[in-house]
Amino acid sequence: MESRADAGGRSRWWIVLGSALGAGVSHNTVALLSFGLFLKPLAAEFGWGRAQISFAVTLATLVIAVGTPLLGHVIDRTGERRVLLPALAAYALAFGTLGLMRGSIWEFYALFIAAAALGVGSNSVVYARLISGWFDERRGLALGLAMVGVAAAGTALPPLTQALIDHVGWRGAYVGLAALILLVLPGIAVLVRSSPRPGPGSGETRAAPPPAGMAVGEALSTRTFWTLGAVFLLVALAIHGCVLHLVPMLTDRGVSPRAAAGAASLFGVGMLGGRVGAGYLMDRLFAPRVAAAFFAAPMLGLALLGTQPGPALAPLSVLLLGLGAGAESDVIAYLTSRYFGLRNFGQIYGYFYAAFMIGTSAGPLAMGIAFEARGDYVAALWAACGAIALLCALLLTLGRYPAAHGSDSVPG
Repeated sequence: MESRADAGGRSRWWIVLGSALGAGVSHNTVALLSFGLFLKPLAAEFGWGRAQISFAVTLATLVIAVGTPLLGHVIDRTGERRVLLPALAAYALAFGTLGLMRGSIWEFYALFIAAAALGVGSNSVVYARLISGWFDERRGLALGLAMVGVAAAGTALPPLTQALIDHVGWRGAYVGLAALILLVLPGIAVLVRSSPRPGPGSGETRAAPPPAGMAVGEALSTRTFWTLGAVFLLVALAIHGCVLHLVPMLTDRGVSPRAAAGAASLFGVGMLGGRVGAGYLMDRLFAPRVAAAFFAAPMLGLALLGTQPGPALAPLSVLLLGLGAGAESDVIAYLTSRYFGLRNFGQIYGYFYAAFMIGTSAGPLAMGIAFEARGDYVAALWAACGAIALLCALLLTLGRYPAAHGSDSVPG
């Protein structure tokens, strides 16, 4: 039976709210979901190509891929809150300095990498470990609700970023987004409490028996681990490659920048459905099948973008992309906890998140190269459809959860 209160006697659902706020302003949310809005302004200001600009995402996400397993190891042993709060503050300040660039592409790369490195501790591994530590029976729903912040940001960020660019320029837009992160930070600090840890407990964490789960080496020796790693790499490669080029993809087809930003905001609406829907269903149905169903939706969205040259079906395409993207973080966290347990959850999740970030790094670059080689995105969109079909097939090969990891209850 799960406890309903955190260390201070409050409902654990306040922790979910704090996690949702944090996830909504995390590095990957703000930096990546706003990235497409800056592509054309940066190209116009400095004469950089889309592949050149997209390479910043490649470099930054590779830094995150390297840093996330180490971060997971740290939070498994020290707690989430003491890592999260300094990381959010540091990355916000670094992100704001992008508005001070003077024209060197290497300066852009360096600043983008710095924001990513400082922001590793603000990304979903922290919230996934936090929620998985506090919830068991309703873990899928709690994870889905915690990641609603990303979906809300996906809806609000494109029009907000475009409005900032229109009124204060792209430089002011970077500073404005950094200020938004700092504005939300105190609320996160009030709501978030680290999950229970083994031992005597302290002011913010409660004592807990050692959680069940595999050793890291044991997990690495399983076929399930490598299957899931391939799935998470492919889903990021396919979806995020398209998402980061979505606004220029639409404006290339005659859609105005403001209308393209509005269409892109539907990505957040789809994410909301993916977050809550996948989380709710994984508590009730076999999670790999749920994941395959949600990840199949973007395949239709990508096919529509590939076959329809006009903007008429763009909103539906974006909505379907968001549905699959919304399920990503929930699926990674839920399957990690059920197949490998909570004993080394942070580090094992970190390896999966590293695979996910490698896909995120390669996707936008591949899309940019494809555009510059062909003058359009059609071939890349069809390749992404093939990647999604493969990952859905891989998910359907997964077996049952180990009995020892099916339930890791929080003590009352």
